[in-house]
Amino acid sequence: MQNNQNILLSPTMFANSPTADEDYRQKVQFVDRIKQIKKFGQREPDTLKQQIVNGEILTELTQMLRWAQKKSKKIADAVQARVCKLLLELLTSDEDDITAAFTSGLVKELQKLISSKLQSGNEVKLEHINSLTFISGLANSQRRCEMLQYGIPQTIAPLLRSEDDDQTFKTAVAIFNVIRGGWRSVGQDDRHPHLDVLVGTGVVKSLFEDGIRGKRDQRTSFACAEAIGHLYKDEEVPAAMKEVVVDLLKEAIRLGGNIDFIFSIEALLTLAQSEGNRLEIFKNEKPQSKTIRDIVDNDRLKQLSESSDKFERIHAKMLLAWLQFEEDRRNLSKIIRKAHETKTYEEKQKIATEDSFNQICDALKQMRNIGNYDKTVVFLACEAASLLIKGNKEAVKVAMAHDNLVSELYLLLANLKLKSYQPFHSQAINLLLSASTANQQYLLIKTSAMKAIYAMLDSQYKNVITEAVHIAERVVWAGAALVQFGKTNQVRTQYNSHRIMEKLVSVYRIYKSINPVTSDRAAITLGHYFKAAQLPPEFNREVVESIKQLINSNDLHLCVNPFEFI
Repeated sequence: MQNNQNILLSPTMFANSPTADEDYRQKVQFVDRIKQIKKFGQREPDTLKQQIVNGEILTELTQMLRWAQKKSKKIADAVQARVCKLLLELLTSDEDDITAAFTSGLVKELQKLISSKLQSGNEVKLEHINSLTFISGLANSQRRCEMLQYGIPQTIAPLLRSEDDDQTFKTAVAIFNVIRGGWRSVGQDDRHPHLDVLVGTGVVKSLFEDGIRGKRDQRTSFACAEAIGHLYKDEEVPAAMKEVVVDLLKEAIRLGGNIDFIFSIEALLTLAQSEGNRLEIFKNEKPQSKTIRDIVDNDRLKQLSESSDKFERIHAKMLLAWLQFEEDRRNLSKIIRKAHETKTYEEKQKIATEDSFNQICDALKQMRNIGNYDKTVVFLACEAASLLIKGNKEAVKVAMAHDNLVSELYLLLANLKLKSYQPFHSQAINLLLSASTANQQYLLIKTSAMKAIYAMLDSQYKNVITEAVHIAERVVWAGAALVQFGKTNQVRTQYNSHRIMEKLVSVYRIYKSINPVTSDRAAITLGHYFKAAQLPPEFNREVVESIKQLINSNDLHLCVNPFEFI
């Protein structure tokens, strides 16, 4: 420690000691070393932090645990307990800290420690499981999934039978954290990636039989119910467990602390994605209760959304949004699920109904009216619309006839925070434009289309501008194609689109060097726009020259009659 030298211990300090006296002396050195680390952290926290991040400190502590595994119980306990307690002081939620805990081998060594103590007749102490639970709480979803791959839930599940209530509670929380990591790692409609493993290895049985039925400790029961609730994602809970788990989650919402309140609502919302679970959830509720929002304390949740505690505030806001759009999420998820299940063209036609498009439209309209485009609902709406339209000519006709749906898809693009734009946001519109005739495409030309194109062209993000030009090219082409030779483009004459033209000129010039294809598309769009009309002199020559060059282009799409409309 002196002079801030590398603080790793010499490898000789970890040599197998031939005598009990040497083991004792080594233990004393380790205990002193742990005290030194604590004092050093108080004196020079920044330096210690760096040595945690680069793995020096955690590798050293891992080696201590590894050494202790081979020693007598008395010697081992003294070292293991101190290392585990020190970890609670050293580690933070900083991603670099947690990465070091995994790459140093520390997490696996803690797992081995608990496993060996269980094999010796459950000699696990609270500090042992507490350190692993602590790390699982700090870890992100990816690292929690890694803990599943290590088999940590299977290793620690026997502790749910412990007589120590604190120990069972910490065990339940650790398993919950790992399960929630898997829950967060997949999409809204995907089943939990670890369900089969945790059922097959008996972890779910332990959560229910030992953690719920076999415990008097309410904290453990709540945590186990929350774990099961997050695991059965869009999947019905087995009949033997369902009623007990649902009732416990409702009890946790009524009686639990803020963390149980939040996670139990989250678990009920997860379970409610399965119709079988929904029937159980609403079995004894008032007839007018149709959503989870109707059976939880919304006022308490709103208060938590303004909490000074960051965790409570963020999760409460997320749940408020989920509750607000719960029915939309469920309806859209059903459409997506049915679309994925269809195998024939006839089956696709059956689900692409006006009612399905109404549900998509209503969800988008509700979000627009309240000024809050929920990311998950937006994704589900765009995904549902795209799945119904793709490769389905009849669905294209139904969608085209649904004037409000087309408007809402455009208004989504117009009102979206464009820094969060993803290709799926415009996928349904693009599919409609690609699959429709010029006559049908003209139905897509409306004021909302102009708003969307202008908003996207006004973006600072290259991918958004490129997509805007792509949409504009198709829309403006349809306006030109539907009028006779010598007649002007209706997009130019019937819509206040001059601002779009100005933006297209700017994109055409700027993107010549940045993205030539986008620049070429802008030039062609300007040609369509000024069908049977004089191109303004300020850019007439350069646009015409660009279109001339496209005549010999290898890009078949770009060179289709570029002079036709000028």
